[in-house]
Amino acid sequence: MVSGTKTSAFQGQLNKAVCPIAKRYDAPALGIVEHGDDAQESSNAMGFALNGVAFQFANQIQEDPVFPLTVTNEQPLDLCLGHNQQGSENGVQPSGMYHYHEVSPCLNANFLTGKVMSDCASNDSCRRDIVQWALSSFEDAKTKTVIGIAKNGHVLYGPYDGSGRLWQTSAVDACNGAWSSDLSDYFYVGTRWHPYLVGCMGPANSPHGFTPPLYANCSRNNMEQYVGVIAPSPTPPSA
Repeated sequence: MVSGTKTSAFQGQLNKAVCPIAKRYDAPALGIVEHGDDAQESSNAMGFALNGVAFQFANQIQEDPVFPLTVTNEQPLDLCLGHNQQGSENGVQPSGMYHYHEVSPCLNANFLTGKVMSDCASNDSCRRDIVQWALSSFEDAKTKTVIGIAKNGHVLYGPYDGSGRLWQTSAVDACNGAWSSDLSDYFYVGTRWHPYLVGCMGPANSPHGFTPPLYANCSRNNMEQYVGVIAPSPTPPSA
């Protein structure tokens, strides 16, 4: 049992690790060179998709840009669940770097075929269920699929594990990372809940396994909603 005082302290540490837009990396040791007018936008990227687009999973007020706690802070996303950098910080105009805020359905190069690009809010299916919209492009890739690389060098996998099931809360740590069965490889995985892919610089512990469990408080779509929700078995191929 974790005491109330410790629970509060651990909660603060968890939020501080997962919620900020800028994560702490030992850039020189990892060989990371940030680019841009002030390197700010590049430093906010948590990783990069195989198509070269950056991933960012938080905003300047330390909330999930897709399902922010502050509803009025929802940001316009396109059908790929991304957008160009908007607004300004400290009076510095952003470069307009395009980035994803979710595990983008456009990681499937054919996803936009037959669709007219628009805001997610203007598309009935995307607006009604953003999580399902993101998953919809993986219908033909329900296996452990590489989709990118994290800034600290770990591989990023899509939303399905090696058995063809969606990743479960019990499989990941606080950073959305997981280990191979022989514990030789650490990687990040795409999930239905925030932080969606890379939450912090793992490996980390799993506060959702504490008593009581703890969850990062920066999204209306956090892990807690998916605890105990069993992913359906993969559909066998038709004869």
